Amino acid sequence: MQPYPVLETLFRHHLWANLQLLELCSTLRDEQLQASAVGGYGSIIDTLQHMVRAERSYLSRISTGEPYRRPEDAPPLDFAEMAKWLRHSGEGLIEWAPKVQAADSVEIQWDNRGIVGPIQMPKAVLLTQAINHATEHRAQIMAILTQLGVEPPELDSWSYFETQELKANDDEGRNVQTTQLSNPTSDFPKIGAPARRALNAAGYQHLEQLTQVSEKELLRLHGMGPKAIRILREALAAQGAAFADK
Repeated sequence: MQPYPVLETLFRHHLWANLQLLELCSTLRDEQLQASAVGGYGSIIDTLQHMVRAERSYLSRISTGEPYRRPEDAPPLDFAEMAKWLRHSGEGLIEWAPKVQAADSVEIQWDNRGIVGPIQMPKAVLLTQAINHATEHRAQIMAILTQLGVEPPELDSWSYFETQELKANDDEGRNVQTTQLSNPTSDFPKIGAPARRALNAAGYQHLEQLTQVSEKELLRLHGMGPKAIRILREALAAQGAAFADK
């Protein structure tokens, strides 16, 4: 049995998540793209531009030993260009991730935590930073989207597995031993994948079953949040029903 390609899968999720978020942000109005939040990098559009530049630099250092240098007077990238470069760097990281060995390193001019000067940075650390950096900034953008009242995309590993891995296995005719992740006969309204999985795992397959349980009980389920509760509450009300505590 061949080992599962963990690193490749990690970076495939990384690329998928970046592109999913970029696609949603491309539908925002200009004033929404300029929105920011305390503790973030900056506006949504500035954070996206930063993510693209940083990822190109990570890949360049890993593949050539040199950083990517964007001219200071270069105009901002549009969404099509950002998608092109995120795909380019993401696919490059997928290719390089399984090749990097423990002894592989690259010289970097360092100025941080009291250390100034050239250091040898393991390429494995650069790979780790590429994942961590994008994850941090995606979370910042998604927080801003929530403040704007825009539902952020579901970018967790479960959603990636459902939408990409299972589909790929099915398309290639591979027999995947897995439980049904969503019940096609369920009459639940559209809620997030974590909330849907929480309901299925707890044995709830139909909306009418929720009349026997309280909101407080449902909120104890891992993956169930206030937004899903609100959507379910409204769906029940449309049928003249309610949770058990109403």
